[in-house]
Amino acid sequence: MKITVISIAWNKYELTKEFLRRLRDNTDIPFQLVFVDNGSEEPISKLVKEYFPHSDLITYKKNIGLPATRNPSMKKAIGDIVFWLDNDTYVERGWYKAMLAEFDNPKVGIVGPEGRRIKNPFIYKNFNPWEFPGTFAPNPYVDWLVGYAIALRREAYMPVPDWKLMVTFDDIDVCLGVKANGYQAKMLFNPVPLRHLGSQTATPVRPTKKTEIELFPRWWEYWKKYRSCFMNYE
Repeated sequence: MKITVISIAWNKYELTKEFLRRLRDNTDIPFQLVFVDNGSEEPISKLVKEYFPHSDLITYKKNIGLPATRNPSMKKAIGDIVFWLDNDTYVERGWYKAMLAEFDNPKVGIVGPEGRRIKNPFIYKNFNPWEFPGTFAPNPYVDWLVGYAIALRREAYMPVPDWKLMVTFDDIDVCLGVKANGYQAKMLFNPVPLRHLGSQTATPVRPTKKTEIELFPRWWEYWKKYRSCFMNYE
């Protein structure tokens, strides 16, 4: 089974250096690294090549946002299983084992340590773009997994749209796409040996609150045709 790790950075040199060091030192299986330098002013691309000389590097002259990088990254991936690891995630030895083991079940298409169920409709009386559209799941089978550390079958991937929302929905979209393709999304309840430092890279300027309120209904309409894949869509 071939493995690919996809990661991304926008500046944050020291953070990215520690991420790369930990990834190199704590991963004892062969893997392809696809890394996106998303318009950094710091020498991120050079740093990546120092730690992973044979990595597949994608560079942009300016920050295009996170979701817009996902489809080009997945096109570079050669692994049967693809991990998305943000550069603000610190991995420890054996970080990948629990996630990888879940793919022994052919019905599982995507796995991660933190998951939620969908709330429908995604309309808030007091709109807050930083409020995640979901609730923590009471069982391991979920609608979506938080994207700082997830693993998915490459064959199950459905290209994600860039909605240009303040809170990027690429992790939600990738999970719903995998489920729409007939697979399960599973959360791991047991501790995974990795640590998320929590959104260390600042979000680029995104649309206004008014624009986001208009985009939410479009987003939901996009997924309504796949409503049967949601666990709790009413």
